Amino acid sequence: MARGADFSLQGDRRLMHILDNLPDKIRKKVMRPATSKAMTPVSKEAKRLASKETKTLQKSIGKKTKVYKNAVMTVVGPRRGYKDAETGRNPSNYAHLVEFGHDTVKAGSKGTKINKKGQTIKIRGSGKTISRVPPHPFIRPAMENKRSEVKSILIREVGKGIEKAAKALGRGGGK
Repeated sequence: MARGADFSLQGDRRLMHILDNLPDKIRKKVMRPATSKAMTPVSKEAKRLASKETKTLQKSIGKKTKVYKNAVMTVVGPRRGYKDAETGRNPSNYAHLVEFGHDTVKAGSKGTKINKKGQTIKIRGSGKTISRVPPHPFIRPAMENKRSEVKSILIREVGKGIEKAAKALGRGGGK
């Protein structure tokens, strides 16, 4: 989804100081599983809040964690590769319309014109808005409902990851 909820860890100062002083490779190794585990409650809450009409949207919701040069990010939303077995519909194509609402538009044209080749072509118009479909948010409320739980899990898991990394470095490991 283009618009979504944003979250960053700005809690425990001691933890943040330790994280800032870790080498990038170790920091990413600590943050990837921590962010993934922390976003699990949001994923479950989004499934609970999603439209239950066909359950396709609910079934498609998942999370994906990606590691970038300066950040680790976990995205919760409909999985792109998911397709409903019966209808073949992919909820990632319409989830944003459910989340934010949309206009129902009757297709229309503004008339015709003759192109350079002498052919008559239709000029497409924007159409006429028939109705407004109200939003049924599920991702944003899921994040808001679980924000404190995400933060506590993230702090706990980052702490565990740092301890694990410290033990590995202490043994001469550090893979």
